[in-house]
Amino acid sequence: MLPKLKTERLLRIDLETDQLVMYGSITQSSGCVLRGVVSLNLSQPTKVKAIKLKFSGNIIKRQAIQLGNGHERIYEDDSNILSHTWSFLSRQRHQKQEVYSILETGTHTFDFELPLAGHLPESTRVGNIYIVQYTLNAIVERPMLFYRNYTCRRTIHLSRRPEEEEETWRTILDYTLDQHPVAIADQWSDKLHYAFTAPSKLVPQGGQVQVSANISTISDKIQIRYLSCYLKEYMSCRENTTMSFLNDHHQQQQSKPRTHSRIIYYTQVKNNFNDIQLTFPIPTSPDDCQIDCLNEQVKIRHRLKFSLSVINQDGDVSELRVMMPIKICPAREVQHDYLPAYDDQVSSIPYDPVAMIALLRNRRQQSSCNHFSLALPDYSAIITQRPPILPSYEESR
Repeated sequence: MLPKLKTERLLRIDLETDQLVMYGSITQSSGCVLRGVVSLNLSQPTKVKAIKLKFSGNIIKRQAIQLGNGHERIYEDDSNILSHTWSFLSRQRHQKQEVYSILETGTHTFDFELPLAGHLPESTRVGNIYIVQYTLNAIVERPMLFYRNYTCRRTIHLSRRPEEEEETWRTILDYTLDQHPVAIADQWSDKLHYAFTAPSKLVPQGGQVQVSANISTISDKIQIRYLSCYLKEYMSCRENTTMSFLNDHHQQQQSKPRTHSRIIYYTQVKNNFNDIQLTFPIPTSPDDCQIDCLNEQVKIRHRLKFSLSVINQDGDVSELRVMMPIKICPAREVQHDYLPAYDDQVSSIPYDPVAMIALLRNRRQQSSCNHFSLALPDYSAIITQRPPILPSYEESR
C-alpha cells in the first residue's frame, strides 16, 4: 500500500481558489465558476484504465431519536444537491481485450471548468447535525486487480456576498449598528464600574477585534480575581420537518431548533484592570470560523463574552458576565469578478488552460518555500508578452 504522502505527490487537484463567492441573493445571483487542473506525476510508464474527477454537493442531516430507558438512535440523511463527473482519458482496447492507456513518464495535466448556479446553498456546518459541503474527488483507476488506485480529495467552500448596491443600501440602514463603535458600560451593585468598547461591530475574516476595557472597584471590600474573555460562535439549525426515513410515530413530531456553539478564541487578564487592551484575531479559514449567516435553514452569529470574577472579605466568589455582539463578514477582495470594460481589453487576459497550468507550477515552486501561501499568482506574472492591440478604424484605412 502506498503511503498517503506519496499518493498526494502522484495525484493533485489545484484550483484557482477553494473559496468561491456568489454575489447577490438566491434569486438574483448569477453564480460562480469553478476552475482548476488535475495533475498526475509519474516516475515511470504506467497503465491507467481511467482518470475521473467528480464534483458533488451534499446536505447531511443527523437527528437523535429517543428510544426510552436512556437509549437513543442516530439517523442520518445524506442528500445530493449537485453532481458532475469529468472523464479525461479515451479508452483503448488491446490484444488481451483489456481496456487501458499507457501514460509516459512525466507530469500529465487535465484542466476542468464548471459553472455553478446562484441558488446553491452556502457551505455551512452546525456541529454534526447539519452540514452543507462541496467536494472534489479525483481517482486514477488501474487496470490490474492488485494495483492500488490513486485518489485525491479537495474541499470547496461556497459563500454568498450581497451585490454592491444591495450591500451599500444595507450598510446605510444598519450603519448605526455595524459601523459605529460599540460600548457597554454599567455599575454592578455598588461594587464596581465597568466599560467595554470596540471600534466597530463589523469585522472581516482574517481581521481582528480591538477591545478596550476599564474596570474599577467602588468598595475596598471587593477584589478582582481575573477577567476571562471569549470569542464564541453560535449556530442553530431551524429545520421544522423530520427526515423521510423515520417511522410514522416520529414523523408526527416536529423537530425543535437544534443549536451548537464553540469557542473561537480565549484569553485571560489577571492585572492592570484600569486599562485593558484586548485583541481578538478572526481566523481566515471557514473551518475555524464561519461568517454570519441567516437563511431558511441555518443561523450563525458571534459574540464576545466577558466573565469577571471577584471575591469579598468573607471569601465569597461572585461572577459578572457581559456580552458584546459582533458581525463577521467575508474579507473584501481588491479585485471584483465583474467583466472589464471594452477599453480594458489589453489588461484583461482571458482564461487559458496553458496559462492555468503555468500558474499552478509557479504555485508549487512558491509552496516549497512558503507552505502558508495558498493564493495563486496573477496571470500577468507568467505572461511576458501582452496580447496585440487591434488598430482603430481610422488607422486601418
